[in-house]
Amino acid sequence: MVRAFNDYGIGRPWSHQYRAAELAHAGRHVVLSTGTASGKSLAYQLPILNALAADPRARALYLSPTKALGHDQLRTAHALTAAIPRLADVAPTAYDGDSPAEVRRFARERSRWLFSNPDMVHLSILRNHARWAVFLRGLRFVVIDECHYYRGVFGSNVAMVLRRLLRLCARYAAHPDVRPTFIFASATTASPGATASELIGQPVEEVTDDGSPQGRAR
Repeated sequence: MVRAFNDYGIGRPWSHQYRAAELAHAGRHVVLSTGTASGKSLAYQLPILNALAADPRARALYLSPTKALGHDQLRTAHALTAAIPRLADVAPTAYDGDSPAEVRRFARERSRWLFSNPDMVHLSILRNHARWAVFLRGLRFVVIDECHYYRGVFGSNVAMVLRRLLRLCARYAAHPDVRPTFIFASATTASPGATASELIGQPVEEVTDDGSPQGRAR
């Protein structure tokens, strides 16, 4: 896994990346709120790839407010999983309004890492949750990228979706203590932990000290 990141031009994680990944790996919901180009993606990629490699039943869900951002992150996921033999079966897949029926079926039945948005979770996954039982039972991480977008009425609607997702994961869980860990990525804002907590109704740790070269220079 280290070699895969090195081949992708990623060396040793910065302090904020390591801290957020460490919290997520420990099962604690976390929001990373640091500056632009501070490498927030690595903070969720590390625990997700580790979980997917360690447990063939594990699943991950990435949600973003725009298709462009989601597809960009999907390309990175393809590159990383292709470089790690133990992750050859992960099959990262986009699941959005443009996905044809055969891709949606593949996503439900074969993919272990979905790239979607809150609307699709509501309209497709939650409404047909029995067909997604295997995915929901194995869901270990949910990434909410650019979570500062989810405010006001829109944020309230997204919060209802995420809280129902949590309830369904608990319903299908093999053990009552097993539930997905949420990793939020946010622009630098006031009280990111409180904002993220409002979305899922649970405490969220915040990581705000930017350890990147740009952050240290401020």
